[in-house]
Amino acid sequence: MNDKDAIEVYDFEKKELIREKIPAEELLRFMYHNETFSALSLRYLLSKNSLISSIIGYWMKLPLTKKGVDSFIKKYGIKREDFERTTFKSFNDFFIRKLRTSSRPISSDSIIIPCDGRHLFYQDLSTNHSFYVKGQCLSIAKLIKDDTLASLYSRGSMIISRLAPADYHRFHFPADVILDSIKLIDGALYSVSPLALRKTIKNLIENKRMIVQMISKTHGNILQIIIGATNVGSINITATLGKEYKKGDELGYFSFGGSMIITLFQPKTATINKELILHTQNLTEVLLKMGTSLSHCE
Repeated sequence: MNDKDAIEVYDFEKKELIREKIPAEELLRFMYHNETFSALSLRYLLSKNSLISSIIGYWMKLPLTKKGVDSFIKKYGIKREDFERTTFKSFNDFFIRKLRTSSRPISSDSIIIPCDGRHLFYQDLSTNHSFYVKGQCLSIAKLIKDDTLASLYSRGSMIISRLAPADYHRFHFPADVILDSIKLIDGALYSVSPLALRKTIKNLIENKRMIVQMISKTHGNILQIIIGATNVGSINITATLGKEYKKGDELGYFSFGGSMIITLFQPKTATINKELILHTQNLTEVLLKMGTSLSHCE
């Protein structure tokens, strides 16, 4: 592999580019960068056969898988001191771990980053944008299968949040809101790794996803598209429809696997830090934690 093919993200805390450690990297490269029969067959089995993901999800809940937790924590430099508890029944029990409240302070600003992960930021979607690779754009209308709803955000702002397997996999409300509606669109489970998305961003349109609408008194309608990916056992919503929530309250969590959340704001209701936008213009994801201010990154 050439260094130019490496996935680099900008660590906002350390103020430096870092090379991302990707689980099963060689397998992903084989699956998504080859058009051989074996690569296409494997891609189909892992992405479109729900039984495979169900089996992997079941396996990761077995007690014997907990023996892999310590080595995973060490390999990816995960901070144990952030954990609410440090013993786990299985690998999935570790994967869906809760964190100490003090490890993710919530900014006093009115809009926050809703999850840990690697993020791309767009202030105005009416301008043509590329995602992960130049020339590839994402259709919100096709993603949510609703032209009328998509039109509300066509000139709005957007955060694309990619959660890697090593990340904290619970996701939270980005502002003070009322949870208005949830709609499931069933589909495949293609990888959301840049290794796959560099090949084609359109796989996201085929993936299983939940369309979550929320209403903010100060920021209008907010839409989240919660996307499952390869080996995700399930998307679990823990919040209740019709209830009011504060920014930082838990909305739900992903079971084992990679995943993605797209957060959309109506025009002129969210202000994004210009440094974040600059990194996005360079097609570089920014590593940030849940609770970080969207406008000031504090």
